[in-house]
Amino acid sequence: MDKDTELLKAMDAALYEMVTAAKNLATAANELKKSIADDEKKAVKKAPTKKTKEAKEAAPSITEEVKPEPTEKTYTFQEVRGVMATLAGNGKKAEAKALLTEFGVNRLSEVKEEDFPALVKRAEEMLNA
Repeated sequence: MDKDTELLKAMDAALYEMVTAAKNLATAANELKKSIADDEKKAVKKAPTKKTKEAKEAAPSITEEVKPEPTEKTYTFQEVRGVMATLAGNGKKAEAKALLTEFGVNRLSEVKEEDFPALVKRAEEMLNA
């Protein structure tokens, strides 16, 4: 296995771990918010006065779910070239060419930068198939 392929696999593993960590962090944040909300409900047993009711209405709700914002990874041309080279190097040269055709181009250098994430996603699907 060449160094570029090893580097791409290491980067892929690191990215997977980062995504997993972000999901775990969002889950922990939601559990913490629920815990705080439960504690507040237990602490406030008396009827709210006008002053506390207005304060609660003005304050942001802590029971809203925290949802991690989906972020689409951006890729450099070199990263895309590496993924496509891996695809072609794994005996899927025809599939790599067909993938470029799907994006309406004949050469990798003609792919628009905004199409890089979709191209990489499709190439990785082909690699994992």
